[in-house]
Amino acid sequence: MSASLFSGYTVSGIVAEAYNQGWVATRWIPGGVGVYMGFLFMAPRLHALGKSRGYVTISEFLFDRYLPPSGAPWVAHMLRLVSFFALQLPIFTYLITQFQAMGTEVRTFTGGEVSALTAVLVAAAVLLVCDLLGGMRAVAYTDVVQGVVLFIGSIIFLVVQKTELGGLPAAAMFYRSPEKAAAPNVSLMQNIPPASTIVAYWDFVFKTAIAATMFPHLSARLFAARDAAVMRRGMATMNFSFFVIQLSSMITGWVAISALAGPLPKGTSVFSAVLAKVAAEGTGQTVLAALLLSSAVCAMMSTADSALLAFSSMWVRDLFKPYLCKHASEATQIWFGRVMSVVGLAIGVMLGLLTIEKGVPNLTGLFSLQNTTPIHVAPAVWLGLHWKGLRGEAVAAGMISGLAVTIGLVFSPVNVKLAAGLDQTACGLSTAMIGFFVNLFVTVVLGLIMQHKPQLFGKAAAAVRNMVPAYEHINVGSKRDSLLNPYLWAAMVLVLLFSVPFYRTPGSPDKFVGDMSAWAFVALFCSGILAILVAYAYMRLWQDWDVEALPATANGKDLDGATAAEQELSAAVAANKDVAA
Repeated sequence: MSASLFSGYTVSGIVAEAYNQGWVATRWIPGGVGVYMGFLFMAPRLHALGKSRGYVTISEFLFDRYLPPSGAPWVAHMLRLVSFFALQLPIFTYLITQFQAMGTEVRTFTGGEVSALTAVLVAAAVLLVCDLLGGMRAVAYTDVVQGVVLFIGSIIFLVVQKTELGGLPAAAMFYRSPEKAAAPNVSLMQNIPPASTIVAYWDFVFKTAIAATMFPHLSARLFAARDAAVMRRGMATMNFSFFVIQLSSMITGWVAISALAGPLPKGTSVFSAVLAKVAAEGTGQTVLAALLLSSAVCAMMSTADSALLAFSSMWVRDLFKPYLCKHASEATQIWFGRVMSVVGLAIGVMLGLLTIEKGVPNLTGLFSLQNTTPIHVAPAVWLGLHWKGLRGEAVAAGMISGLAVTIGLVFSPVNVKLAAGLDQTACGLSTAMIGFFVNLFVTVVLGLIMQHKPQLFGKAAAAVRNMVPAYEHINVGSKRDSLLNPYLWAAMVLVLLFSVPFYRTPGSPDKFVGDMSAWAFVALFCSGILAILVAYAYMRLWQDWDVEALPATANGKDLDGATAAEQELSAAVAANKDVAA
C-alpha cells in the first residue's frame, strides 16, 4: 500500500507546493497520518467481512450491508451504483496525475530531449503489459520493489541536498534574512499564513483523512491482505513513512527556494530542476540524479498500476456482473476487465497529456478535485460498519444530498478558485467539506428517526418492519469495536487539530525552531504524536473481527456461483411478498 499511496503528488506535486507555498506543504503529513487514523474505523471489520463475503470493492460491501432488512431492495442497488460512479473520480485523477507528473519530470530533467508524449506513452505501454499479464499478483510484487526503491531514494536525496546544495540549513539562512523578504516565495517562509489559508489547511487535513479511506486502490488492500496480522503490522509501520518520503519532498521544495532563486518557466518541474542543478556538478552527480528520478518514476508507476487494476475490478464486480451479464463466466469477466483496463488507460493518457499542455489543473488541483465525490461514500461505510440500526434509505438520502450540494457549489461562483482547477470558497473551506457536513447531518438525523420513530413514516414504516422478520443478515454493530476507544479518539482528533495553526495570528511574523518556522515545526511534531497514537491503536487495541456463520462460503460464493448478497436479496424479496400476501 505504501508505494501505491505515494504517487506523483509526493515526488512532483509536494515539491512544487513546498516551493510555491512554503510551510503550507506540511499539511500533507498530518493529512497522510490522518488517513491511517481513518482506516481504524473500518479496517478490522471490512477485512473480516471481505474475506467471508468475497468483497473486492467498497460498492459490493454497501450493496450487501443495506439489503433487506436494512433497506428496501432498490436502495441497495442505488447505493451500489451511486458509490460506483462517485469512486471513479479518484481513480481517473490518480491516473492523470501520474502521467502528468511523469511527462513533466522527464521533459524537464532531459531539457526537452525526451518529450512528455514519449515518456507518457512508454509508461503506458509498461503499465498495460503489467496489468494485462500479471494482475493483482504483479501489482503486489512491483509495489514492494517500487516502494523499497522510493524509500531508499528519498533518504539518499536528503543526503544529496545537504552535500550539493547545503540542505535546509543553507536554505534557512536565505529565507530567514530580512533582506530577502522581497525575493520570490520568501515572505511565505517568514510569516504565519493568512486566515483563509489556515482554514484551507484544516479542510485539507480532515478531508483527506476521510476521503482517502474510500479510494478504491487503497481500500482494495483491506480485502486483498493475506490476514489481519499482516495488515495490522503494515498499517502501523507505514503510518511513519510520511516522515521520510513526503518530508524529503518538502525539504526539496524549501531548498529549491534558495537553490533556484527565482521563478521557473511555465511547465517546468521544481523537482527535476533541482535534479538538473545537481547533475550539472559532475558525472557522478548526473548518475545519482538519474537514479533519483527513477525512484520518482517508481512511485508514479506503482500508483498508476494499482489505480488501473482497481478501475477494471470495479467495472467487472459493480456493473458488468450484477447488471450487464449476470451469468458471465470467469473467462468472460477477465476479458471484460482487460478491455476496461485498456479503456481506462487510454482515457488517463489523453487527459494526462491535456493537463500537461494546458497546465490546469496542476497536481494540487487534481488532488483537491478528486476528494469531492469519494468523501460522500464515507458515512455509508463508516457508520454502516458500526451502527446496526442504520437504514439504507437514510444513507441514500444523505449521500445524494451531499453530492448534490457539492456538485452544485463546486461549479458555481462560490468556488472562487475554479479557474485554477481548485475547490475552495472565499473563507478557505472546500465545497466537498460543506457537502460532507450536509451528508452526515441528513444520514444521522434521518437514521435516528427511522430507527426510533418509524411510525412517522406511516404505512411505509410498517412494510419496512414486516420485511423479512428475524432474517439474519450481515453482522455489524453488535458490539463496539475496540479501536473506537472514545478517549483515544478524543486524543487523536485533538492532536490532529493542533497540527493546524488556528491558534496563531494570521499573517504575523513567525519565529523559527532550528531551520523551520515555529508553526510548521508544531504541525510536524503533532503529526509525529498522532502517528505514535495510531500505531499504538493498530498494535495494541486491534481485535480480529469474528464473522458469524452466514450463508456464504469463504470466498463469498455458493455452489451455483451466486454471491451471498445476491442470494439474500432474492430471499428477502420472496419473504416480503409472502408477508404482503
